[in-house]
Amino acid sequence: MNVLNEYAVSIIVVSLLAILLENLLPEGGSKKYVGILIGLLVMLVILKPLTKLPHYNATFAIPEMRLSEDDLSLSTHPYIAESFEKNLALAITEDIHKTYGSTVRCRVSCDLNEVGQIIGIRQITINPYSQTTAIYISEKYGIEEAQITP
Repeated sequence: MNVLNEYAVSIIVVSLLAILLENLLPEGGSKKYVGILIGLLVMLVILKPLTKLPHYNATFAIPEMRLSEDDLSLSTHPYIAESFEKNLALAITEDIHKTYGSTVRCRVSCDLNEVGQIIGIRQITINPYSQTTAIYISEKYGIEEAQITP
């Protein structure tokens, strides 16, 4: 019974304070926002007994999210490799266009180690393929000509 008395008293006290604060504020734009905040405060006081329910923490609580350093390192490396592949393909395409005035589509594939780090370039695919552009890419970027395919 004591719990119900405390609950009722807390609602009455917060409501009276809310009414007092609302009446003290001058008319204007900020009165609306203060009224909303007071209303939220009153709702929190009314809902406070819900936190004492047996399964409150398991049902209503926000779960904790913990990331380890390993989770972060594994998730960033594939993105870095993908970004490297796209940037290198774009650079090769622009170089060929500037040098030969022709437009090619280029795709780069990298080799990754077990933790997702780039260890080398597996293949560069260019379309349309020509021996001249393959030699140019090989010399400029230091890539074996055999890795450049149509």
